[in-house]
Amino acid sequence: MKNEREPQTYFGALELAAGHCLVQRYPRGNGEQTVEYLQYLMSQCPTQRFALIWDGESYHH
Repeated sequence: MKNEREPQTYFGALELAAGHCLVQRYPRGNGEQTVEYLQYLMSQCPTQRFALIWDGESYHH
């Protein structure tokens, strides 16, 4: 964390076969940032299938 008082959102994924963790920091959590992260994830693992586990945030809908 850069600043504990500053709002920040982290999106992360585990790539189990290779043992990688793909984490990106965003200034806020919203639908736009969620889509941006999913596009990043697909660009990093273009041939992989994904299982998404959401934590119930409103911008995940």
